[in-house]
Amino acid sequence: MTLSPSIPLGERTDVSRSLMRALDILDAVSTGPISLVDITTRLGLTRSTAYRLASALVDRGLLRHDPRKGYQLGPRILTLGAMAHESADLIAIAQPSLDALSLETGDATNLAIRDGEHIVYVGRAPSRRLLAVRHQLGDRNRVDATALGRALLMDAPSAVWRASFPAESQDTLIAEGFSRHIGEDGERICCVAAPVRDASGEIIAALSLSSAQQYMSADQMDAAGRQVAEAATAVSRRLGWTP
Repeated sequence: MTLSPSIPLGERTDVSRSLMRALDILDAVSTGPISLVDITTRLGLTRSTAYRLASALVDRGLLRHDPRKGYQLGPRILTLGAMAHESADLIAIAQPSLDALSLETGDATNLAIRDGEHIVYVGRAPSRRLLAVRHQLGDRNRVDATALGRALLMDAPSAVWRASFPAESQDTLIAEGFSRHIGEDGERICCVAAPVRDASGEIIAALSLSSAQQYMSADQMDAAGRQVAEAATAVSRRLGWTP
């Protein structure tokens, strides 16, 4: 990984130092309420620095401040913890389907969640092809550049859909139950994806299959799309969803 040249080295160092100090404060608070004086003493910070960082964490909901008890973990960090737990459950539940689909087709399979205008790969099973498509866990891609992004937005309001895919029919995707995308550069990777839903019916992730174009004719792409939709439905059922 390379650092962005748009930020001067000295500023990058300052940002990194502040981030580490903020994380140290979160660690200190994780054991129970702590006063500002104790934070400064334990972490060797000046009062002004400790107050500035703690206040920023309070503003983001990662800490909360009680005048009598001091600083405590805030609602946002508890929410993030719950989300992390749910994601771990999702990956564990989806992995057998990813493995089975990859074994059956020979192609790479992936599980992704949405993060704003991007998708993040959180689960995978490798391709068995000579020419393999590979994504690493934690890789990110634009929503509008992937079949996964299309599947994740299947239920989005029409205005949101049109903003990302102005030339594509949302109704067609809903009717077929899966999305498709062929990359425009390089090896022209073919990908099909379908949404994964939780017990409430909300789309929380998407499951995909990716292959090189030489392995994926139009008919094969349709067949793969149906397989992916079935796998995604199976995962959704295990999460409590009833079609």
